[in-house]
Amino acid sequence: YITSWGKFWLSVLGVYSWDGQNPLPPEMWLLPYSRWTGIGYMHPGRYWCHCRMVYLPMSYIYGIRGTCQQTPLTAAIRDELYPMPYASIDWNAARSHIAKEDLYYPHPWVQDVIWWALYKAEAVLLGSRLRKAALTEVMTHVHYEDDNTRYID
Repeated sequence: YITSWGKFWLSVLGVYSWDGQNPLPPEMWLLPYSRWTGIGYMHPGRYWCHCRMVYLPMSYIYGIRGTCQQTPLTAAIRDELYPMPYASIDWNAARSHIAKEDLYYPHPWVQDVIWWALYKAEAVLLGSRLRKAALTEVMTHVHYEDDNTRYID
């Protein structure tokens, strides 16, 4: 059992599959920001600033599936972390495994439905023109934030 941020960083290291993540689609940054659309209230630009600045680059890394190259060390870490062969792990089921101490509030069923739908959509989005446009938009926001903070965050 591990938290979502732990799963994310283990995925970057190559010792946890991206398929075991709840989605962080960069496409959410393409949602209209305007409130009159109704969808604009869900735009990540309206998140609390600390969440926004964490999930912005995380959505980029998730979108490209940024992962370190496999080495004997990462293979050894995989062997140590999992009591079964890595290739036999049900990553879809692992998405919702979290220690009870780390689950501050149970997920509403609507959130689980949305995550399931986004998880299924990933097969279509990976490598698509929409994904490429979303990654470009996210990187624009990252550079804008870097310029505004003079590269301090």
